[in-house]
Amino acid sequence: LWSYSLFPLARNGLVSASPDKLKWSIVDTPCEEGYVVASPSEINAFVLGSDEVFYAIDIAGRKVHKSTDSGVTWEDDLTEALEDEGANLPAWDIAVAPDGPELVAVVTDDRQEVYVSEDGGDSWTNTHVSDAPDWDATLLIADIAISPQYDGTCDIAIGTRDPDGGTNGDVWVIRQVPFVGWEVQELNMDVISVRFSPNYDGDKTLLAIASDIDNTCLCTGVRNTDENTTAVGTMIGNGSYGNPVAAVDVQPENLSILDAVNIVGRCIRTISGIQDAPLLIPPRIIR
Repeated sequence: LWSYSLFPLARNGLVSASPDKLKWSIVDTPCEEGYVVASPSEINAFVLGSDEVFYAIDIAGRKVHKSTDSGVTWEDDLTEALEDEGANLPAWDIAVAPDGPELVAVVTDDRQEVYVSEDGGDSWTNTHVSDAPDWDATLLIADIAISPQYDGTCDIAIGTRDPDGGTNGDVWVIRQVPFVGWEVQELNMDVISVRFSPNYDGDKTLLAIASDIDNTCLCTGVRNTDENTTAVGTMIGNGSYGNPVAAVDVQPENLSILDAVNIVGRCIRTISGIQDAPLLIPPRIIR
């Protein structure tokens, strides 16, 4: 794990160079400049919370790291706390609440379980997703996300995929209180990425990149949080645009969901047997 910042830290905030003075330099990794803050570590996923809290997972080293000072120093006490609760490490993926860095969730047990902490990793709770009535143990959890707060609670979503070439994955959601009752959302597609709208409190929109036999699409769904169900709406990239959607993400600003789709609906490459096949439609942001 390395720590190197473009802006030096200061007690009263960030210090930056004026626009005509800002320059880039190469930082070799590994190096002897003292930027190593956790060694050995093989970082596979990295998430940024608010209030200078960062989390990272090391699959090869079977550790979960946390920083409370914007990455300057790190500790991995979370690892032992997870194991004490019964998690089978390594953690394969991690998510942090966008408006509360103490709420963090990890995917464990060979991508079959989700453990949640509400105190920044000091203690953990197994949400027992693998015990859900409709759970399929042949599927793997491919992604995890935590929603912004609404009505004093929040939602956690996971996307599942079939590792053997099928497309019978789905999206599953659980509410924060009391972290029981995972429900499948009936998307019936392999899901590789899932995100909540930054305006989730108002629009209750869930985004997913999902695949069936023919297409890879950006799917948007409107949540009924009382019933824990999702009505699937727009599917961008389902053949009408000529190229599949390859990635989804949202900005943390207070954007409308239309703006979020405008940002995340990126068509990267035609999926075919030929790598770097020419695009019928140039890569672009779809609104």
